[in-house]
Amino acid sequence: MERRKLLISIGALGTGGAAAFGTEAFTSIEAERNVDVQVAGDSSAYLAFQALDSTNGNDYVTTEDDDTLSITLDGSGGAAGSGVNQDAITQIEDLFKVVNQGTQSTSVYFEDDSDAVTFRVTRSTDTSTNGSNGQSLEGADNSVELDVGEQVVVGLTVDTLNNDVSGGLLDAVTVVADANASAPGQSTPAPQYVVDGSGSQPNTFATLSAALDSSDVSAGSVIGIKGSASITESSQVVVDQSVTITGFNGTPSIDATTFTGDGGAIDIDADDVTLRNFELNYRDLASSGGATNGVEAAGDYSGLTVDGLVVTNVGDLTGQPAINTEKVDDVTITNNDVSGGAIGVNHQKDAASDTVTVTGNTINANPGGSGNVTEGIFVYGEGLSKKTLELAANAVNNQGGSSREILVATSASEMPNSLNGVSGTDAFFRTLLEGNDVNTVSVAGSDGVTVDANGSASNVYAEIQTGVDEAGNGGYVRVKDGTYDSAPVVLDAPGLTIESENGVTPTLDASGAESGMNVEADDVVVRGLNIDSTGVGVSSGEVEGIFVGDPNGFTDSSGVITIEDVSITNVEGTSKSTEGIHVKHYDAGDPIDGLTIRNVDIDGVTSGGAGGNGIKLQADLNNIDVVDTTIRNVTGSWGYGVVLTPASQESGIPTAVNFDGFSINTITGTDYDSVGIGVDSTSGGPSDTDVADPDELSFTGPNTVIQTVDIGIVNKNTNKDYTAPSNVTFRSVGIEVANPTS
Repeated sequence: MERRKLLISIGALGTGGAAAFGTEAFTSIEAERNVDVQVAGDSSAYLAFQALDSTNGNDYVTTEDDDTLSITLDGSGGAAGSGVNQDAITQIEDLFKVVNQGTQSTSVYFEDDSDAVTFRVTRSTDTSTNGSNGQSLEGADNSVELDVGEQVVVGLTVDTLNNDVSGGLLDAVTVVADANASAPGQSTPAPQYVVDGSGSQPNTFATLSAALDSSDVSAGSVIGIKGSASITESSQVVVDQSVTITGFNGTPSIDATTFTGDGGAIDIDADDVTLRNFELNYRDLASSGGATNGVEAAGDYSGLTVDGLVVTNVGDLTGQPAINTEKVDDVTITNNDVSGGAIGVNHQKDAASDTVTVTGNTINANPGGSGNVTEGIFVYGEGLSKKTLELAANAVNNQGGSSREILVATSASEMPNSLNGVSGTDAFFRTLLEGNDVNTVSVAGSDGVTVDANGSASNVYAEIQTGVDEAGNGGYVRVKDGTYDSAPVVLDAPGLTIESENGVTPTLDASGAESGMNVEADDVVVRGLNIDSTGVGVSSGEVEGIFVGDPNGFTDSSGVITIEDVSITNVEGTSKSTEGIHVKHYDAGDPIDGLTIRNVDIDGVTSGGAGGNGIKLQADLNNIDVVDTTIRNVTGSWGYGVVLTPASQESGIPTAVNFDGFSINTITGTDYDSVGIGVDSTSGGPSDTDVADPDELSFTGPNTVIQTVDIGIVNKNTNKDYTAPSNVTFRSVGIEVANPTS
């Protein structure tokens, strides 16, 4: 559907104007004002203008013989008054409706060159109209979408209080119907009542409290705070009706620092309250014994929106939130600028599913680097488990705070249904750290941090080990792109996940260290890193890119250790054995049960005089899965792609070892035959006792490929011959399978 336009012309006005509202404000005569709505071209067949059968529609709207809709405000249409007030804000409800009589959906909005006239959505006559009651219809950003047969009811606001109309009220209006656009989020509606600091005109008030206390203000009212106004509130402001409070024509300031009691300087006690576009200064004083918040809603309410506020605590940094909700459903807190406090959502009631939206906010929780504000944003409570949470695009600085920049849930039972469209603890950590400008978060009692080698802020962790130590048990470490040199990184916290930022592969330069990473706890995840140059410059000791095990005693907690999407390159050993990945059980602790090595690339393992191994699995291990993994370019006095072996001083052998989509390429033994997969003994030769069991090997999924080795699979167990399964492929191999008797 092509873009269609409808023209509206409005007669000139020769005066300008202060504030009055409502449909009975037509008592002063300054000039005749005619509003003629005229359809351009043939678009009336698709988008109809129809006068409403309402008091205002009958008094002010007529339809001419030529199908022109006229809005007459000079008294000639039958109304008792004649003209709109000078120095006034005149609001006229329910004049006409725009109906989509076409064949497809369209977005509709008005364009004009006058700040004094605003076309708005009204609903008092027809509740089936589209759009939000009071919403401006001017400009594409305020369009309303009409499906076929749908309508929007239109009213007018004429503001001669805040606009100079000496040169004329309005020359022309264009109504745009665009089938190729959809209506975006709507902007602030025009106010019906004004807080201007003086209250000297009709329907104006000196303070917000005075407006809220007025009998004229009712549910659904829009209270505007004039942008040039500076309002001082002497006591707590209580919002006990469903109203919209908004700054307009600029950003006004409210000084609420006199109130230092318990609760909010602005206290919300009603459903469907919207606060938008003003500054609020409040004072939290520990010495007074009060616990003061900037904005607080604490009760069984729903539908709270706090958008575009600047909230500043000018008192003590005691930890009280600047914006705080408790028990409230369907909370939207967006685009606010907070200093000296937090944004808090506490879902204490176990209510039905609803949405919590906290987006686009900027929080400086502890200005100056000191204070007791423990989180910049917190969302928790027993009812949170039924909520859908959107928490993104927030920038939080909690420098000097004792806790985290964002907290979501204090226990597993509080975890929301979804967070930014994902579920699961690690996914929550990931979306919080990547979707917000923050470095520290807490999820269900565990901590997540960002590590950034190139970061300059004092609260950014520059080394991986520092971030790991900070995250702790069940924690999460997101590693940004860069090169890190804190090897060996010791992962000794159960349930820890360490992974790269999405789309990058940071490098841990492990030169000078005998290992790049030591995994000493169960349920640890290592994902998305490159570990390079382990052992370079080391003169003695066994060298491993990643070591899994704890000589002091590993504790198995029924979790699975995961090494995934990791590359291990250029492992350079000494005269002792050298491994890309070494997994070993020690009798001081539990057997290691559950390890997945997935999508790992081990390239370049060189021993200086002993064995070189891509992966060494040693002693009492169980349930080892090697999936979609490549081992290549391994060199040693003897060389293995993978070896299963007992340990001379520890008990047990590896069991339930499975390969799925696995590749070994180019293993070199300088003194002995090179081997793809080895079932080995402690002595290195055939043994009846201290030897691994070939029956513990299995191969599933796509073919395992072993190539460019002397022996594909070697079995040193004299009790059992081994035959390679059909889904193992050998290429450039001298002997495919070697048994002790072969």
